[in-house]
Amino acid sequence: MPEELTPEEIEREKKRNEEKARKVKEEVERKEKQGVGVVRPVQLAENLRKNLVDVKKKHNDTDPAGVERCYKTLLAYLGNIAKNFECEPSDEAYEKYRTLKVNGKAFSERVKAFDGDVFLKTCGFCEQKNDAGEDVLHLPKEKISLAELQQAGIEIDNALKNPFFGVL
Repeated sequence: MPEELTPEEIEREKKRNEEKARKVKEEVERKEKQGVGVVRPVQLAENLRKNLVDVKKKHNDTDPAGVERCYKTLLAYLGNIAKNFECEPSDEAYEKYRTLKVNGKAFSERVKAFDGDVFLKTCGFCEQKNDAGEDVLHLPKEKISLAELQQAGIEIDNALKNPFFGVL
């Protein structure tokens, strides 16, 4: 029969387990920031792919160059966020890359006209008003991980390079 632990031993065991849990949590967070060893959410990938297929099916017959330009613009937006992923909200780059003016000429013509804003909302962008009262899409840092950004980039890259993307 096992011996009963003393209150001091129970307390030491509890502290040891808490320390182990803290270290594991820190390691997971570190890997998540790097995009290493994190399981990519399948549901997100499927939703992103569906958004891209919808863009292609709806607009490819009338403006295939516009669809490609939409995909490339989305890839540039997400690439800029990924390159500056570690920026804090106080950094200038944080707002620059994570906030898109919905009524801006480039966004309206290249993305919104092809319903690419739905893809961005699936990535975690939220509709807001900026300080000037303009409609913007903003991506808060807590809405997406680096691994999810990479997955979104992979889906766009596949849409650009795969000639059979969205055909079936």
